[in-house]
Amino acid sequence: MENNAAKFRQSFHTPFFQEPLIKDFGFNGTTQAATAVLAGAYESNSILPEAVVDVLNELKMPNKVRDLGPLSMLLSIEGYRAYWKKAKENI
Repeated sequence: MENNAAKFRQSFHTPFFQEPLIKDFGFNGTTQAATAVLAGAYESNSILPEAVVDVLNELKMPNKVRDLGPLSMLLSIEGYRAYWKKAKENI
């Protein structure tokens, strides 16, 4: 149990698991702040370390990707079967 707990807590010392970022991004990264980072519009009310600012800037979605618009994540049954017919299961 202690090994599981230690594995769970292994990233708690990082900036994203401390204030103010934990409040902005939460544990899942599905907040408005996460959407703002992808749009390149995230602004923190706090002073962030330069390394964190660099990471957030690198996470901005490239314009070429944004210009593609919403993409469907649906996979047809035929596409699923076709993939697994040629996929190497041992990789």
